[in-house]
Amino acid sequence: MYKIITFTIVMLLLSTCSFAQKKAFTLSSQLDNLEGKVVYLTIWDGTSNLRNMTLPVVDGQFNYSELAQAPLVMRISATNTSILKKPDPAQSGAYPTKAASMWCVVQPGEDVKLLGKFTDYAEITAEGGAENGVCNEMIKSYFPLLNQQMNLQVKLARASSSAADKAELKKEFEAASQASLDALKKMVSQHSSSIMGLYLINDLMLRGQLSIPEATNLIKNIDNKYKETEFYKLVASRISAGKYVVGAKILVMNGTLPDGKAFSTASLAGKYYLIDFWGTWCVPCMAAMPHLQDLKKKYAGKLEILGIDKGDTKEKWKTAIAEKGLDWYHIMSGTGVYDYVAQLNVTGFPTTILVGPDGRILYRSLGVSEDLGEQLDKYLSAKQ
Repeated sequence: MYKIITFTIVMLLLSTCSFAQKKAFTLSSQLDNLEGKVVYLTIWDGTSNLRNMTLPVVDGQFNYSELAQAPLVMRISATNTSILKKPDPAQSGAYPTKAASMWCVVQPGEDVKLLGKFTDYAEITAEGGAENGVCNEMIKSYFPLLNQQMNLQVKLARASSSAADKAELKKEFEAASQASLDALKKMVSQHSSSIMGLYLINDLMLRGQLSIPEATNLIKNIDNKYKETEFYKLVASRISAGKYVVGAKILVMNGTLPDGKAFSTASLAGKYYLIDFWGTWCVPCMAAMPHLQDLKKKYAGKLEILGIDKGDTKEKWKTAIAEKGLDWYHIMSGTGVYDYVAQLNVTGFPTTILVGPDGRILYRSLGVSEDLGEQLDKYLSAKQ
């Protein structure tokens, strides 16, 4: 009996090790009209983290390979001028759109090739890979509608016609926007049991375009094999975060301060504290920092502030805190149970959350809200 149990445990361990084993994948292209000397690759591993890198273009194509142990969603952005949605032709800025990029899912051991051409969007599908049927459907059914929406947005930005004409154009744009969103939601509802489907559910939630009840309904019958993926866990975490509304008790958050010391919000029990989700890449976040500094001075001894950074390297995070004189508590949002962006369903930056002495959420706002000061006065002006 002992030998049987031992053998079973050994086989389970070997199976686990085999499952976690890294294997190389390859990503390559066979494109008709790729321009420029580089493309820009973004990789999602199912957590709310992402990686960015630049790939060289050689003879009109690119290649990439690495070791992986789980599915990855990839976006590849080219420099072709035809795909740029520029509100002002004389300026360099352009509206971001998924339809301007190439998309695929790769898994360990797979060889994936991108095929097609650029028109005024990326009409490019992925060959190979067990999960790319959903990606290709997105490109064929959703991208044309999204591209129509973006073209109308550019047209509206450039319009110099009468107010009546602009109003009509705006109606067209709004109708196109709704049509593209409806198409995407329909596609996701049909393919929630897929890596790309789960990625898109999270993305829709992040953009505030999919409610928590809608997301809950989409994943309730998902195939069990996807429940072990980080993409599912991230969606489930966002759904769970729906309980953190005004009046709810907030979770305890732990992290490491810039000086390397451990920190926990448990140390703030009995105090008012303001959580600020920010990143150095977020222009409104950085513009709001002087206001937070003023609030810290105004409510000295009455209010603590906790900054939670997402999207920066540790070095960039520490440098910004030191250079800007952000003299309050700071930690970084991590992964899993430490992914406080997902845990609290933060859908935009900056997001501010005011917590009371009993640990309950008193106020929550997306963006730089003008009534934050009023809310703080309401709770703190009479406090000694």
